[in-house]
Amino acid sequence: MEEALHYSEERYRTILETIHEAYFEVDLAGNFTFCNDSMSRLTGHSKEELLGMNHKQFTNKETAKEVFQAFNEVYNTGKPSKVFDWQIIRKNGIEGYIETSVTLKKRFIR
Repeated sequence: MEEALHYSEERYRTILETIHEAYFEVDLAGNFTFCNDSMSRLTGHSKEELLGMNHKQFTNKETAKEVFQAFNEVYNTGKPSKVFDWQIIRKNGIEGYIETSVTLKKRFIR
């Protein structure tokens, strides 16, 4: 059972690291806890820089409010968000838009 779980986790990580789509996970405060290489390339920040950063650190105040509202709605309802545009500011200062969807990741504790 433990070997199957390890294989499943390794497979999951491999998929996330090799897809071209940016993928990230945040905690309840909006701090990055995981991101793939595509997210790093998209933002211009290294993965090490992104981990612990808050989503507010690379967007404007208005967009940060919209992103918080989307995250908060998913948290409160448990239902995934529809795709929405998120204006980001890359590390080099260039602004752009990304399409984002949000899903609540539940952790089951035995």
